[in-house]
This record gives sequence, C-alpha cells and structure tokens, in this order.
Amino acid sequence: MRQLRTAEWNADVAGTERDQWKAIAQRVQSELARAERKLAAVTPDGWEVPKPVADLLAHAEAYGWRSVLAWTPRDADEMLLSVVVGRDVTPRDAPARGTQWRYKLTWNCTPGSARRAGAGLASTPACPQWHDAPSLRKIREEMQAHACTEPAQRP
Repeated sequence: MRQLRTAEWNADVAGTERDQWKAIAQRVQSELARAERKLAAVTPDGWEVPKPVADLLAHAEAYGWRSVLAWTPRDADEMLLSVVVGRDVTPRDAPARGTQWRYKLTWNCTPGSARRAGAGLASTPACPQWHDAPSLRKIREEMQAHACTEPAQRP
C-alpha cells in the first residue's frame, strides 16, 4: 500500500511539473512570436517602404485602423513586403455577419521599385470569408467610411 501511495504522489508531482513546463513553453512561444513580428516589421537597411504602402498606412492610422508590416527576403536583391490593415467591428457599426475588416496585401520589392503581388485578400463584416481584395483606392474609401475615430486634422 505504501508503494502505491508513493507512486501516486510521484505521478501527481510529475503532472504538476509537466503543467508548469507547458505554461512556460507557451509563454516563451508567445514572446518569441511577438519578437519575430517586431523584427519582421523593421525595414531592412537599404530598403524603404514603397510610397503606396506608406500612404495606405498613414491613411489607416488617420482613421483609427491598425496595421502590421513584415519584410521577408526572397533572394539577394528582392524582398517581399506583407501588409495587413484592419479593425474590429464596434457597437457603433451596423450589424453584420463578420466581426472585422482585414486586408492582406503583398508587394514584391526590388531596389528602386515595388509592385503589388496579386490582388491580396480581404475579409469584411459583409463577407467574412477571405476573398480578393479591392484596389487601394477602394480600401482607403472603406477606411474613411468605417473610421474608428475622426480623421486627424491635416495641415
């Protein structure tokens, strides 16, 4: 009987330690993912954010939308710039099926030029499934129409 109780106690201790290590591993994974996102958002030396992307990000910020950039090297003289802009639905918004606006866009960048890679993807409250993203002009119009805040005063 004593051996059985000792074995049960050892199993309980091992389970507790396992749970603690799982929690630590999850926390470290989360911190690593956050650091990788921050690192990917840093513009590499010798590269610059293309003007259409910079304009889109400024427009998003002016209307209260969030944005994220990620640079990915493709080869020696080409980078892939991924951009996600969006915001969550608020109680002020009209009722809809979806809960957020998200636009995922990608640019192929080479020194001195950048071109959009494909149409990109969009998810809107009216159509929550991922579908082709509209043009940058239409995305800016959506931001303006569904602003989180009043636009910043422009000089």
